Amino acid sequence: MKLKALVSLGALLGGAVMASAQALEVSDPWVRAMPPGHHSTAAYMELHNSSDEDVRVVRGQAPGTTERVELHTHIHDDGVMRMREVEYIEVPAGESVALEPGGLHVMLMELPAMPETDSEVEVILELDDGSEISVQAPVRDHRGGGHGHGH
Repeated sequence: MKLKALVSLGALLGGAVMASAQALEVSDPWVRAMPPGHHSTAAYMELHNSSDEDVRVVRGQAPGTTERVELHTHIHDDGVMRMREVEYIEVPAGESVALEPGGLHVMLMELPAMPETDSEVEVILELDDGSEISVQAPVRDHRGGGHGHGH
């Protein structure tokens, strides 16, 4: 399922800014449902850059869900998978990048309440040019392979 990006532009932003957000397509967004007692989870999706310039996602937001959102990846550290915050997620020109369990993802932290399965979470991706893409990500019960989320 492909979702059309909703582009939010400030009053001072011009047409060049809009080009980055329009070039980035988001498909299959979802948020992992976690058991009671967890205070963080992750959002996943596929990002495709249809432009001839690289696009960087530099920040995430989840309005109404949490104020603390970070971009993360997993690394092997002495044989142990560990999550690490990253400064940005780069989507090269004409390519796709998967945000998936065990890899890059958008971390939703310090949740006052875990979103319920089958509800939706708004996830906003801010690009390095200031443009934003908003998607509605359904919450899925995806058991197995917690990949350290919530720990």
